[in-house]
Amino acid sequence: MQILLDRADLSTGEIEGKGGKNSREALAAFQAARGLAPGARSRKALLQAFGAGAVKPIVSYTITPEDVAGPFAATIPEDATEKSKQSGGCCLDWDQRTALRDTRHARRGHR
Repeated sequence: MQILLDRADLSTGEIEGKGGKNSREALAAFQAARGLAPGARSRKALLQAFGAGAVKPIVSYTITPEDVAGPFAATIPEDATEKSKQSGGCCLDWDQRTALRDTRHARRGHR
């Protein structure tokens, strides 16, 4: 759902496969923008609005040199607050690099 919302230009924040507050708010905005009633009764209409069947949810991706280019941080803190203090793209941990790649990939003409 997060990728489909992202493809509809409604950011859920980091795409991590969990339905958190940002995902719920993006879904509510998507439903409101398309005149869909919230709730399970509109699930079929929601899937149709997302383009179910017309959009491939999973596509092949080839990792590029830019995806894995350094330099990288020598150590990565466990604490999320400490992680947030790391500067620049050169110091992102694996999860953050993966999220950036996934977000970039989701937005590359796969709408």
